[in-house]
Amino acid sequence: MDEEKKEFEFDGDENNFDEEESTVPDDGDKEVITLPHVVTLKDPFTLGTKKYDELTFNNRLEISMLQHFALGEKGAQKIGHFLVPISKMTGEPTAVIKKLSWQDFDACMGVVLNFF
Repeated sequence: MDEEKKEFEFDGDENNFDEEESTVPDDGDKEVITLPHVVTLKDPFTLGTKKYDELTFNNRLEISMLQHFALGEKGAQKIGHFLVPISKMTGEPTAVIKKLSWQDFDACMGVVLNFF
């Protein structure tokens, strides 16, 4: 028996969900990121004598990079959990990653999450 899948659109009122027929996007809608992958920084910065205007992800994500991630309950995962995977995938020290602006950090998290 095939059941029809439906999604519900949230309009901001937790007591009012509008039922709307839609299809769940498949992975074909997701940007495919291959390595090496360059993220151009919207907010370049200098650390020491080196200027950072882009980060290049050269290394594939390995499970050892994620061994300390807290998965499960809402809020269990912390932003700091992304420092090491971004650092290891770009080959840059975490001191560099910590200097990223929120927009640039968000772009880098997107690259890491692409491999999940």
